[in-house]
Amino acid sequence: MNPPLPVLGWLRRYDRSWLRGDVVAGITLAAYLLPAGLGDASLANLPPQAGLYACLFGGLVFWLFCSSRHTSITVTSAISLLVGASFALAGMEGAAIARAANPHGRTLRVQGAEARVPWHLVPGPRGNARSADGVHVVLGRVQRGNEGGHEVTLGGRNWSRIVIANPADNPTVVLTAADGSAYLAVEAWCYDADCTDAKRDALAEQVATEARGSR
Repeated sequence: MNPPLPVLGWLRRYDRSWLRGDVVAGITLAAYLLPAGLGDASLANLPPQAGLYACLFGGLVFWLFCSSRHTSITVTSAISLLVGASFALAGMEGAAIARAANPHGRTLRVQGAEARVPWHLVPGPRGNARSADGVHVVLGRVQRGNEGGHEVTLGGRNWSRIVIANPADNPTVVLTAADGSAYLAVEAWCYDADCTDAKRDALAEQVATEARGSR
């Protein structure tokens, strides 16, 4: 009668003299898998710890179903790093071609407001946009402006600037400027670990400079 789990068959025949070599092999494999797992997580736009969890749980659980002690199970693949790098290069080349064809950028729109934005900022629905370097921007029109913010002049308007924490607890820069009976508003925060506050603030101010009311 076959055992319910394959590991119950070969584990009984395990020779303790193999233990030292197996430990060395495990450490060597982990030295490769952990950095590769971090790389895979970044390609999938996931937090780095997601790659670590996937590697660890794959090794801790799947070995029970392996028919041999020599089997190595992991969620990562070296080829994925090469594919990711290729796609990134293709995206950079595509953006360069697009800028050459139309150097004036794109338009981010929401009801009551619009702004010309650079090519690396990709507009989405309801005034949302994301950049390739990890910044999420939201353009809007609101009824109340910031109170007690730092005053900056951008695009011929006086903007009030504050930094708050959004619902995801990400530090968010908020710019508001009077426009008729309402206020133009630009919010920006980092969604990627490689993003910095300087990149976030620079892109928010760039969008605010080009922002204007619309019908």
